[in-house]
Amino acid sequence: MKKKLIATLTLCLFLLSTSLVMAAAPPAIYINESSLVTENRVVIEEGRTLLPLRAIFEAMGQEVVWYADDRSITSGGIWLQIDNPTATVDGTEVTLDVSAKIIDNSTYVPLRFVAESLGKDVNWNGEQNRVDIMDKPATDIDETVVQEDIVDEEETLIDEEIVDENLTDDEADEDVVLEEIVEVDVVE
Repeated sequence: MKKKLIATLTLCLFLLSTSLVMAAAPPAIYINESSLVTENRVVIEEGRTLLPLRAIFEAMGQEVVWYADDRSITSGGIWLQIDNPTATVDGTEVTLDVSAKIIDNSTYVPLRFVAESLGKDVNWNGEQNRVDIMDKPATDIDETVVQEDIVDEEETLIDEEIVDENLTDDEADEDVVLEEIVEVDVVE
C-alpha cells in the first residue's frame, strides 16, 4: 500500500513538473510567416512575451536609438524607457502591462505593444504556442462595391455613346453647347 502511494505521488510530481516545463516554454514568433530567430531567449513575464529590443524592431524594419543618459529607446513614433510603465506612441501616453527591462545585459520590450504600435496585427495561438505578427491589409475595400462601380461607369459610357451615335451633326453641336453653358452656370 505504501509503495503504491509513493509511486502515485512520484508520478503526480513528474506529470506536474513536465506540464510546468512545457507551459514555461517560450512561444515561437513569426513575422509575416517568417520565423523570428534571436540570439537571446524569449522571456514570459506576467503573461506577456518580452523580446530583445533589436531583434523585434529590426525584424520589422525599424531603426532603434538608445539614449544611455535616461535609459530610453526610440524607434519611429515609439518611446520606451527601462523600468517605466509609461511609453508613448506618436506623442500619446500608453501604460504598459510590463515595462521594458534589462535582462542578461540585453534590453527586452513587450512584443504585443511594439508590434501593435507599428501597425501590425498580433495573433496568439495557444495550441501551437505561437505568436503571429502580420502586416495589416493595405485597405479594407469591399470588392463587390468596386465591381459594381466599374459596371455602373461602363453602362453610363455605353449609354452616352448610344445617345451620341443617334444625334445628327446639328444636334450634337447643340448638345456640346448646352454642356458648356451648364458648366459655366455651375462655376458662377
